[in-house]
Amino acid sequence: MTFSFDNGVYGGFGTVPSYSLPAQVYLGFSARTGGATNNHWVHGISSGTGADAHDLEQPAGALAPDLENPISVDHFVLDGSAMLDGDVLSITQVQESQAGTAFYPLSIIPSDRFHVQFQMYCGDGTGADGLCVNIG
Repeated sequence: MTFSFDNGVYGGFGTVPSYSLPAQVYLGFSARTGGATNNHWVHGISSGTGADAHDLEQPAGALAPDLENPISVDHFVLDGSAMLDGDVLSITQVQESQAGTAFYPLSIIPSDRFHVQFQMYCGDGTGADGLCVNIG
């Protein structure tokens, strides 16, 4: 995982050692503003299978390499406040009491090593800063 917050880049890899995938697997993004406000969006989504995550490691501060399968935001099923804004999945906008989700069906099997990469943004409002990526 590589994170860039406030012009600083933070990196690392997350591994889930034991997890059973359901019959249909989805990649999803969700966010909620509650009583505060913020834009929550993602774009530049890509995925890959195969290589061990550690094979993709980059030096500290480097951006992760592009994965082989870009995912168009047009293929996500949106719910709640989620909407498309060009090539961006806008999960919430600067308004109170918003909640949105976006899901995309994946074609992976339990033995695959799955990798996902995306750019995200949380900001412009009063502090609702939660965005979640889901695989399952």
